[in-house]
Amino acid sequence: MIDNSRIHMEKLTFYTVELFTKLAAWHNDPELQPFISPRRTVEEIALIDPRGYMEKARKSPNTWMYIVYDDETPIGVYTITQDSGALMRKTGRTAWISVLIGDKRYQGRGISKLMMQSIEEECRRLGFDAIELGVFDYNEKAKQLYRRSGYQEIGRNASFVFYNGEWHDDIHLVKPIKRV
Repeated sequence: MIDNSRIHMEKLTFYTVELFTKLAAWHNDPELQPFISPRRTVEEIALIDPRGYMEKARKSPNTWMYIVYDDETPIGVYTITQDSGALMRKTGRTAWISVLIGDKRYQGRGISKLMMQSIEEECRRLGFDAIELGVFDYNEKAKQLYRRSGYQEIGRNASFVFYNGEWHDDIHLVKPIKRV
């Protein structure tokens, strides 16, 4: 049984090869890959190199990365990006987010809901007035979570990702966030 009271999120301030090796392993996991990275051809997705991933994260001034922990064990990650090229709602005050629970033992346990609450609080603190994200149309659990969290569809990138022998859409959802 997982004790959600031990779950906490911390902004990444210290970059280590050990941590990025774990993050890269999640991104390279064949079971998780189809829900994280768009496959735009029938061919396999290139594997993520931990050191390259770490350097890219270090050199991204408009992206904030947060690690999700169970006590001291990393179990997930989320990012908040300002002025992402992926945005459909280009207002300058809309954050683009990505969410991943990489440790499969923690999936389906309500942690994504905690992550979404943390993301909203952090986006509000950073001065954003809305959050946008993309979800592949076959990711039913994520779509349910986002819709229950108040996100509304604003558009689609048709035939964006190849999965299970078919092309699928990337659905963009947005949620306004109120400043306190």
